[in-house]
Amino acid sequence: GAAARASRDEFQALFAAGRYAEALPHAQRLVAAAESTAAGVPDVVASLTDLGITQLRLGSFRDAEASYMRALDALGSGEAVFSLRYVAPLAGLAAVYAAEGRHAEAVDFFGQAIAVSRRSLGLFNELQAPLIDSQIASLVSLGRYDEAEAGHRYLVRITTRSFGEND
Repeated sequence: GAAARASRDEFQALFAAGRYAEALPHAQRLVAAAESTAAGVPDVVASLTDLGITQLRLGSFRDAEASYMRALDALGSGEAVFSLRYVAPLAGLAAVYAAEGRHAEAVDFFGQAIAVSRRSLGLFNELQAPLIDSQIASLVSLGRYDEAEAGHRYLVRITTRSFGEND
């Protein structure tokens, strides 16, 4: 209802302002509210993903990992494996692993998020560009330069298809 919307608005305002410590309790309340009502899987997943990104920004990597895992568990078997709802929790887990220096795991989870994005939105959708960019950073950290270069070439193809050869 209106209270939930107000709480979400407050969370989003604090998060957008970079006030993550103040946003955290709002994110936690949103998760509790979504889980305690018949809000449905999308609201639970969105709330857990918001909580995860807040925890990640605060450097609480273990908590962020747990939130993203809970989001993926909430999706469970109720969603098609290539539902777009998987992208944010997969990318969030990858970001946690990259921040912790666990780049091999980050590459794998960015890869899963990219695969879901491509399956849902097409091979050259622009939404995957930041995922590819982040995956490239982890590949470089691992010294996997050929794969990183392939990622750069793919980004060029996305940009060329989106904006044309001369832009």
